[in-house]
Amino acid sequence: MSFQQSKTTTNRQLKVGENIKRALSTILMSDINDPVLDKMSITISEVKMSPDLRVANAYLLPLIGNAYNNKEFLSLMKEFIPQIRYSLAKKVQLRYVPEIRFILDSTFEQVANLELLLKK
Repeated sequence: MSFQQSKTTTNRQLKVGENIKRALSTILMSDINDPVLDKMSITISEVKMSPDLRVANAYLLPLIGNAYNNKEFLSLMKEFIPQIRYSLAKKVQLRYVPEIRFILDSTFEQVANLELLLKK
């Protein structure tokens, strides 16, 4: 496979990413029982899959009730990865349960910064 081909996202990656996104949303709402997370609203904006479907990069956006800074929030989420992967294995039919990597989605911050620049 050439370098150019590895840069493109396949339909399979997109479909699996969407399925995992839906499953993660359900898992965070119902399967994770944590008093801190119960007070937070977390949006999963996108899940990007690696070409071999073994790694899922989940882009998160903490909304209402986030009393943590970004670093603390990611540390908190990483604590739940084993439990999330266990629940994910029950909800999504894949040969391998992908490694979950949580990444903060900074899209809204970038848009806000761009709007500020445009207003000047």
